Amino acid sequence: MEKEEGSSYIRDPAASVRFNAASNFLPVMREKTCDLLSGVAAKLSPTEILEIGTCVGVSGLTVLSSCNGRLTTVEIDPERMEIARKNFAEAGFSDRVICINDDCFRALGYLTDNRYDLIVLDGPKGHSDDLYLRLKKLLNPGGVLFVDDVDYHGLTEGKEYPDHKHRTIVNAMRRFLQTVSTDQDFTVERYEFDDGVVVATKKE
Repeated sequence: MEKEEGSSYIRDPAASVRFNAASNFLPVMREKTCDLLSGVAAKLSPTEILEIGTCVGVSGLTVLSSCNGRLTTVEIDPERMEIARKNFAEAGFSDRVICINDDCFRALGYLTDNRYDLIVLDGPKGHSDDLYLRLKKLLNPGGVLFVDDVDYHGLTEGKEYPDHKHRTIVNAMRRFLQTVSTDQDFTVERYEFDDGVVVATKKE
């Protein structure tokens, strides 16, 4: 993706980071989902963005490459966060990123007075339903909540009851999907590629 001279946009800085991360089996956002996120960010042109689940910065780089907004991104793993900081710096985005290395629930406790135009949720799957209720309050009218991995390896819509290892995550994701799909404050689109994506737009 290229933009005019003088713009802060650069050619897809997430691509090489995504390739390297996938080679090391890190759970980063996949290509089609990144393309969708890029389109959402470009159309929405958000001023303030919140991301839950930085990993090494693939989704954050995607957003920052697609708009001129400021990103606050939260990651609990210090090693991954340090890699993400370096990736943001190498892409020239350090002045538009606040990196928070903390548990997402604790971080949301001191971000409670902030408001965002775009929120990317790619954090702990077992708390998707709880996080949704908290993040809804932080989202401006007209803003978008972008949620990755809602199919969770095909288990969310599966008819078989998940095994103990996956049960908490699948049940939480099912509750989230039921809640967001019936929430009259949102218009919801669901995409089936990669591992499933929900794009929920908060009504004005």
